[in-house]
Amino acid sequence: MCNVIGNMLGTIGILATQDGGLDVTPEETFPPVTEVSSVEDTVTMVGAVAEWVRNYALNTLLPVGIKVIITLLIFFVGKFVVKKIVNLIHASLLKSSIEDATVHFLCSLANGLGLVLVVSICCNYLKFGTGAIVAVLGSAGLALGLSLQGSLSNFAGGILLLIMKPFRVGDYIVAAGNEGIVNKMDIIYTTLITPDNRKIMIPNGSLSSANIINVTEQDTRRVDISIGVDYSSDLRQVKDVLLKLAKEHACVLQDEPIDIFVDSFDASAITMGCRVWTASENYWKVKWELQEEIKNTFDAEGISIPYERVDIHMIEK
Repeated sequence: MCNVIGNMLGTIGILATQDGGLDVTPEETFPPVTEVSSVEDTVTMVGAVAEWVRNYALNTLLPVGIKVIITLLIFFVGKFVVKKIVNLIHASLLKSSIEDATVHFLCSLANGLGLVLVVSICCNYLKFGTGAIVAVLGSAGLALGLSLQGSLSNFAGGILLLIMKPFRVGDYIVAAGNEGIVNKMDIIYTTLITPDNRKIMIPNGSLSSANIINVTEQDTRRVDISIGVDYSSDLRQVKDVLLKLAKEHACVLQDEPIDIFVDSFDASAITMGCRVWTASENYWKVKWELQEEIKNTFDAEGISIPYERVDIHMIEK
């Protein structure tokens, strides 16, 4: 049993020192085990083992333990320093015009690089070989890359979105078959809130490769309305009514052009076009209210809005 313990400790020492790391190899060989024939031999054997253990603990384990404690102190002090530096970076970035998502990403990146530097200092203090560490990190990176291909594409897409800035938090966008207000931009997902208050999380990988329509990027938007009128209608009267309604609406920008025109001649109606400009936040308000006012005014003015219908004639035999 004693020989097994000695061999195990020796093996641990060899493994720990292969790359120049901590040396826990016993300086003295384990006492040889002989046949015990008397009490005196047993006492002698136990004393030799106890002396070996004491020397091993004082000469080998104690220096290693002190070194490990110092390494832990270096790690925690370094982690504290990295945290303070990241906080300073965060505070300085918040004073600039950089978006919150970009600030969060840069601070996370700085924190990760700082922790890698601290761990490298600890490994260097313990005299661990960098070759084995690099090999382990490379293997781990390859395995993670193969298993997290989708997440890595989302990560790359998040970086592209943060750099290109096709939209900001608070913008209303249409992209990847979804639309809503950008509520949050993370490095992996972008969160939208739909007009009916649903939460949609879109992977940045698909979002960065999709067509993105930023509805609220500009301060103003043009409202396009198409109205069909009967062929017997007086087009001058129709245009005067539409122009009057457009000029009287409070949210229509009067310093922008108001276009009233004949858009097309369809099978059962003449399609009139009405284009006005308004603030982006008033787009739907102007569109809905104008359409309602057009219908009510046309009815009052006797202007007919045709609709498709089918007449069925019954023939009696």
